[in-house]
Amino acid sequence: MLICPDNKQTSPARQRGSALVVAIFIIVVMSLLASALFGLFSSSSSATVANVGGTRANFAAQSAVQEALLKLFPVAGGAADCSTTTVTFTEPGVDNCNATVTCTSFTLDELDATHYRLQASGSCDIGTETYSRQLLTEATDAND
Repeated sequence: MLICPDNKQTSPARQRGSALVVAIFIIVVMSLLASALFGLFSSSSSATVANVGGTRANFAAQSAVQEALLKLFPVAGGAADCSTTTVTFTEPGVDNCNATVTCTSFTLDELDATHYRLQASGSCDIGTETYSRQLLTEATDAND
């Protein structure tokens, strides 16, 4: 049989504040964890918006390049038009987007052909941010 010489140290009156300390510790740890998760979700959301904005700008630039290629190589035939092409989109998915294509041409004497360099810049506005992408496409009218 064990006998405690001083019964005051283990009495419930001496242990009154320990549950309060544990509860405060748990509340602090849980709020730090919640704060970290909120920051993680917030940055993930921003990254997703940036990815969507960049993809839309890329599609806008690609569409403008295709339109410029149709001017260079008309389906019905005719002379190539190497002028600057500007496209403003209003369709859902690429609304608030625009693209500009500048065309540079030079002659390839050894192939008796003309070479075209198309530089496209697409940009999209999403909220207060503007996302842009640049593309470089080259084409030639050589038959070989």
